[in-house]
Amino acid sequence: ITGGKWTAYRQMAEDVVDRGIKAFRLAPQFSCKTRSMMLLGGDGFAEDADLRLQDKYGLESTVARHLNRAYGDRAGEVCALAEQHGLKARLHPAHPYLEAEVVYAVRHELAARVADILVRRLSLGLVDKQAALTALPKVLALMASTLNWSETRCTMEQEDALRRLGDAI
Repeated sequence: ITGGKWTAYRQMAEDVVDRGIKAFRLAPQFSCKTRSMMLLGGDGFAEDADLRLQDKYGLESTVARHLNRAYGDRAGEVCALAEQHGLKARLHPAHPYLEAEVVYAVRHELAARVADILVRRLSLGLVDKQAALTALPKVLALMASTLNWSETRCTMEQEDALRRLGDAI
């Protein structure tokens, strides 16, 4: 992926690594490779792939655009998951995030906490705290089902997510 925001993301990644090296007084064996590394999902990324997602999966344009920008060439995997398991519903009507993204994050990105999904993976808790609070029960149910959580774990996750959402911006 090249251009504007992707260049900025690469630069941010490089800056984070450089600060870590300095802060922990590390001595890397190799020079930084961030500038030439492809971001996950970037190998087959196409700016207009959202149009294909709309056609193939019957998605609204805002949802297709979000999935294309967030997952790149892996957006089709999220869409297939949504279609196969009936997870096409939005987590909140005002935002493009789908139920399938929760299950995808658990299965493919090692997401293990409700707060992780709401604040970090989807950033809903950062952009619209009230929407995140509304989506919390749905996210909790999806994760509980996917990860076979007990009632005790569900209660713990809900309390933790509420606390973290209270701490979010």
